[in-house]
Amino acid sequence: MDLSESVPPKCRIAMISGHIDISPSEFATNYNDPINEAVARGDRFILGDAKGADELALDYILRLDPTARITVYASRAERCKALKDRNIDAILVKPMQKRARGRQHHLERDAEMTNSSDYDILWVRDEEACRKLYGEKYRPRISATELNRRRRIEAMQKVNVNLTA
Repeated sequence: MDLSESVPPKCRIAMISGHIDISPSEFATNYNDPINEAVARGDRFILGDAKGADELALDYILRLDPTARITVYASRAERCKALKDRNIDAILVKPMQKRARGRQHHLERDAEMTNSSDYDILWVRDEEACRKLYGEKYRPRISATELNRRRRIEAMQKVNVNLTA
């Protein structure tokens, strides 16, 4: 008997992140298939509590599988409570730095979510699409979603270095 056949595959944890100004069609195009595959494998999910991709992902996963194992890293106590009232696992993430607010607080939360997950489901809007979307208000920058992507690549490189050492 081959024991590997009797041992279920390890459940992995996907971190979902994305833009706060994502359209439903952009979400469907870039997230539905990877989320469907993750649900089919029985993977767990970690996401934030921002508008846009986080909110769309939570709703989409719960429509696909109301019993999906989801943890939301909430940035405010009232959001944490509202999620728990819906029987969704929620963790209130407090800033690590005393004065961390706004973007810095979200970046700290995102780093914690990366460390607590195995892989990412994300989509980064390219510069051309950003210019088209924002028009005259466009300003070059690195989005938090792009920082999440870079953080995962860096983490994977560290793992690979440790495996070869």
